[in-house]
Amino acid sequence: MAVYQSTDTIPISDFEFAWRITDAQWSSLPEGVLTRIKPLSTRKSKELLDESPFEKTVGRPFDPVRYHATREVSLEGGTDFEKQRVKRWLLELPIPPNQEVFLAWQVSDGVAAVTDWSTFVEVWDDLWYPFDRLCVFNETRQWAVLLGPEEQAVFIEENAS
Repeated sequence: MAVYQSTDTIPISDFEFAWRITDAQWSSLPEGVLTRIKPLSTRKSKELLDESPFEKTVGRPFDPVRYHATREVSLEGGTDFEKQRVKRWLLELPIPPNQEVFLAWQVSDGVAAVTDWSTFVEVWDDLWYPFDRLCVFNETRQWAVLLGPEEQAVFIEENAS
């Protein structure tokens, strides 16, 4: 189970990707949205990345022994129409809007945050950039949404035992 404690959270100002969501040059999210995004410490971020469904083998985004892809969508293009198309795809996934989700970026020692699914869907394009590898998953890791590489998003589910 992926879990975190309140002591694992850090201020948004200390979040490595704060510029993406607090700097008007990129995107300045409303305070009400920012309060629903809880950045995690470096230690917890590394732990979550290590436990995420991301496959450590180059060229494979996930372990096919444990997971299988059930849906995918292209993330190419930055027009409002294309962003809305991806948002509709995310909304159609079988994930409850209030489900708490972990966001783990595959960078150096990892960067992670916690939010709810509806907040992620609302601001996904502010949190994910085309050069990112971002894994969104719940505490059980029975499913995940992998964004990137190759500007693709894949919904994966755990294989039946």
